[in-house]
This record gives sequence, C-alpha cells and structure tokens, in this order.
Amino acid sequence: MKLKRTDLAYDACTPQFNDTYLSPNLFQFPTRTQNISLFYNCSSYVMSYANYKSLCGTQNNAICFEDAKGSNSILEQIPELKGCGNHITIQADYAFEPVTNLGVIGSDDLNQILYEGFQVKYVVNEDCIRCLGIEGYCWNNTGFDNVQSCYYIYSPDGYNSSATHSVLKSQLASD
Repeated sequence: MKLKRTDLAYDACTPQFNDTYLSPNLFQFPTRTQNISLFYNCSSYVMSYANYKSLCGTQNNAICFEDAKGSNSILEQIPELKGCGNHITIQADYAFEPVTNLGVIGSDDLNQILYEGFQVKYVVNEDCIRCLGIEGYCWNNTGFDNVQSCYYIYSPDGYNSSATHSVLKSQLASD
C-alpha cells in the first residue's frame, strides 16, 4: 500500500504532525525506501553552512537532508542542526539526487517525494487478525523465531481477566 503525509504533500513548510512512525512488527518498508530529515526554523549559520537556500523563505529557514546513514548521521556532521526549531523524519521512495555533498535535497525533489508518498507492506496473518478482533495487541516476537504473539486484557470468551498472553502458531505472512 502507498501512504503519504498529506499535511506535507500540499505544504511542506507547515507540518501538522511529527515523525511518521509505523510499527515494524506490522509494516515493512521496501529496501529502496529512505528516511529524509526536514529541519525548520534553523539559524542563518546552518543555511550558509549547508550552502543552500531555505525551502520555506527567510521567515522559516528550512532545509532537507537525505538520511542514508541513519537519523543521527547528519546531526553528527552538522551539530548546529540541533538548534533548529523543529525536525521531522519522513520516508521516501522517490529516487532523488542530493544537490550538495552534504546530502541536501532540493525543493523540486522534496515536493516530488512528498507528493508521491512511500510504499509499505502490511504483514499480518489470520491469527493476528483474530487477536486484533478481540482488541488484543499483536506483534512479531523476533526472539522466538518470528512467532507472532497476542496480548489482550479480556479473554476471547468475554470474561474479564488479567492480561493474557497467547502465542500464535502461524508464521508471519511473507511474499
């Protein structure tokens, strides 16, 4: 399925939400998916260091970086980014070419990334669907050979019980 941040797709300069987070136990990203980091209300020093103009004008110095090495790599490279007013991480499937050697993403590529959204695969088996149907919480217990587990407050027969754990026997759905 394809998802996109509509708050950013139509106006990247006024985000309404923070980071995009999907449970890694229920959603898988294709290998081509990358994280990108948007920084808002940055100092003019950050903008001059990155050698790129603001994505949102001079009243809201905003800049976007690819995050190929992980979410802290750009912060280690440019510690002054920690002083920006807001930082959002989003996913991108769109193939882009950074416009600087620091990994800055240009406004045209950013707009395309936000417009196109990103792919995710919803991975859940039927036992887990039953668990969710009884208002349980289902996840992939990687410590036990990818066996899915179901935790729920109420027992399946409707009687109130303390938190109960049930191991689901089927394996996580795969392609």
